[in-house]
Amino acid sequence: MHLKIKKILIIFSLVTLISTIFILGISKKKRNRINILTSFYPVYIATINITDKIDDIEVSNLSCSYGQQCLHDFSLKTSDIKQIEDSDAFIINGSGMEPFVDKLLNKSKVIDSSKGIKILTDEHGEQNPYVWLSVDNHIKQVKNISSELCEIFPRYCKEINKNSENYVQKLKKLMLESEKLQFSGKVLLALNNKLEYLTNSVGLKTIILLPKHNHDDSLSLRNISEAVGKIKKYNIKFVISTDDSHQKNQELIFNETNISDIKLSLITEGDGSADSYLNNMIKNFEILNKALSQNV
Repeated sequence: MHLKIKKILIIFSLVTLISTIFILGISKKKRNRINILTSFYPVYIATINITDKIDDIEVSNLSCSYGQQCLHDFSLKTSDIKQIEDSDAFIINGSGMEPFVDKLLNKSKVIDSSKGIKILTDEHGEQNPYVWLSVDNHIKQVKNISSELCEIFPRYCKEINKNSENYVQKLKKLMLESEKLQFSGKVLLALNNKLEYLTNSVGLKTIILLPKHNHDDSLSLRNISEAVGKIKKYNIKFVISTDDSHQKNQELIFNETNISDIKLSLITEGDGSADSYLNNMIKNFEILNKALSQNV
């Protein structure tokens, strides 16, 4: 009887020991996972493609809701700062999109994806940060992110480079398709300069109503009068706007003219899938092609 109890205790002890080792192993593995944080949606989509199927790397987005359209008015909360500090790398768009980065104490882990990209500026010298809306620029962003991640995590460089090259090939295919949609000589009115990289990439000339990217796209009566004057002067048929524009602004202009609206995506939100950037850019090009090939 005592022998039987002894055997049971030994078995119980072994099971407990194995379970403890297993739990500790999982805990250690979790602690050893690489946590990469991105500043907002377009950079997040690029990064999940670059780190695809690398089990030790986890990618999360600072503005987790995917619905956050713009970072200009974003203010860091204590929880956000902790999230950045706890990350192994913090990938940003750059070119002025994330002004809060200047407030970070540790900038060594920050990866600026727009490094080396030619940034457009307005007449006041303010940078236009919407670089990802040019496919060519976005390819450079992907390469920048890949290069920096390889330096920080050389153990995974082979997988990172392979994923990066696969994604770049998809982007190059998209760029080739966009080159077929050159609309040289066609003129559109734009409420702001958010879409300037995109329109430039397909040969469109845009007359920008508010050269500085206005955060809420609000128009004064003077702005509306100026827009109507430019529409008539240049015989403009379309106003190009973004999915975060206020509909009231367009309606005020439409009431005074016969102009039509072309609404495009900034790709600052989506379903979080790896092909989200590709699908949204394809849709943008299709919208442009349909509108301009039939009506201009």
